[in-house]
Amino acid sequence: LRQRNQQQPSPSLKYQSYGKNRTTKTIISPAIIALKLQILWIYMDAGYGKYSDPLQGWSFHADPLPALDTYARHTLGAQYLYTLLGPFGLRLMTPTVVYAELGCPIVALLGSWLGWHKVVQVAVALICSLHVG
Repeated sequence: LRQRNQQQPSPSLKYQSYGKNRTTKTIISPAIIALKLQILWIYMDAGYGKYSDPLQGWSFHADPLPALDTYARHTLGAQYLYTLLGPFGLRLMTPTVVYAELGCPIVALLGSWLGWHKVVQVAVALICSLHVG
């Protein structure tokens, strides 16, 4: 009988495929936990800072301009967003930044802990979409 040269899969792989069966192997290390907690802290701090702004620049009722409107004047991608949405659309989107920064990291951390990889991917994609403009 010939033996196939079977290599041990790298421990850093999240998914390892064995034929048609797909097994999941999750690696947990203190560095991964620290990184996830750091990202959670960064976005929670930023979201809370915007939420508790005394001038309420990140709320729907910001006066005279919502904060997202001022950001949308500096980059090309944001200028396209401003063109598509207009001032009222940016006024509607401004509070969603706060809620995304407060909610997505918690959802991603819980999804990671519960093994819901699709939920984590959606939360990460939403956070990344905040930084496109």
